[in-house]
Amino acid sequence: MEEESKKQDWDNVELYVDGHPSTQDEIAAICRVSEEYSYMADFVIDDEGFLKEIRYDRILITE
Repeated sequence: MEEESKKQDWDNVELYVDGHPSTQDEIAAICRVSEEYSYMADFVIDDEGFLKEIRYDRILITE
């Protein structure tokens, strides 16, 4: 029973793109391959060690 209560609740994980709230579908669409830029995910954990937010920020690809 205790193990069950420690599982991640994915429904409560907030998603952001460039600082704005987003959805899984929007993130899938923008994370397609591009020659100029890509997105880097930042995983934010709460005080209890659970995933709280995933933030995607655009990064410039340079050679």
